[in-house]
Amino acid sequence: MPDLIKITPSPVAGAEIPTGRFVLADVDGQPVMLEVMRSQAEQAQMDLAAAVQGHLDGVACSRGYRSMDACVTYVGSGNAAWNGEALAARDFRDRVWTYCYAVLDDVAAGRRPIPAAAELIGELPAIEWPSPPAGDSGLQ
Repeated sequence: MPDLIKITPSPVAGAEIPTGRFVLADVDGQPVMLEVMRSQAEQAQMDLAAAVQGHLDGVACSRGYRSMDACVTYVGSGNAAWNGEALAARDFRDRVWTYCYAVLDDVAAGRRPIPAAAELIGELPAIEWPSPPAGDSGLQ
């Protein structure tokens, strides 16, 4: 078991910190951090998923949205350009994650080595943005 490290200021007890550390209360009720050890494969999966999410957000940002999640919220918008972009982004996101998880399954099954993040990003499908309707600025 890893050493427990006292931390301040007191975060919410039991909260996970994105680095794989958990904040728990010790016997005196003081917050302590417990680091969870992950296997190389688990850490690689987390790193690759973070890289893919960054890629998705970057694609949406290239079109003026703050993130992929923000872009997809425009599905059903009364603005035809935004709705079209959101539908394209949603479908793209689905294709990307489907591909990413297939790669991770292949890695777990030993059918391929763990790819570098840049390698995986290079294998992902490309987005196909719609052309904006005439007379619509498409600004978010």
